[in-house]
Amino acid sequence: KASTEQIIGWATSLLGNVVSGGLSLGRALAQICIMVVVIFFLLRDFAMIVDSVDGCLPPRYRATIRELAKESYNSIAGFVRGQGLVCILLGAFYAIGLSIIGLQFGALVGLSAGLISFMPYIGSTTGFIVATGLAIAQFDSLLHILLVPGLFLLGHAIEGNVLIPLLVGNRVRLHPIWVITALYAGGVTFGIIGLLLAVPLAAVAAVLVRFAVKQYKASGLFR
Repeated sequence: KASTEQIIGWATSLLGNVVSGGLSLGRALAQICIMVVVIFFLLRDFAMIVDSVDGCLPPRYRATIRELAKESYNSIAGFVRGQGLVCILLGAFYAIGLSIIGLQFGALVGLSAGLISFMPYIGSTTGFIVATGLAIAQFDSLLHILLVPGLFLLGHAIEGNVLIPLLVGNRVRLHPIWVITALYAGGVTFGIIGLLLAVPLAAVAAVLVRFAVKQYKASGLFR
């Protein structure tokens, strides 16, 4: 009887974890879908939006606002290029590493994890879960099983502490510490959406801060 109760309790707990994980994944996918739809309409109507906003700018400050907008655009474009390069490098790293370990479909899982890494840390986490599950199903050796999560933990560390600060931070003119801080704050506050938007928003904020500092040094208060 005790054994039956333990099995029922274990099964109930497992089912609760599966349902909870499924709901979390569903919310994350819903957020991503909403974001994709919003981005699509923004890109489609971007020229019209820019013309409308530009027509509302005060003539006296129009040149300054345009310059700030241009610098912000260049920073965001630098983020997209840098993050794209991070995805390619991570995909190659995971694919080669999993292939060397001997994991079936390792190259496909690694490349997929790299592509999803456009959202910082999401790719390595997803790849970690999928590849570890495949390793448990395929390998009998504990060493081979442990090598798979070890590879993703190493990739996660390289992504957060080397690739993103250097390849993304330098392109948006942000110090690596600010990049890491922005990612942490965005992830804690807004989850997946926060991770995706943290660096672009930090880049725009940096443009405004640099402009404010420049104006301050040119003012009579500084002199």
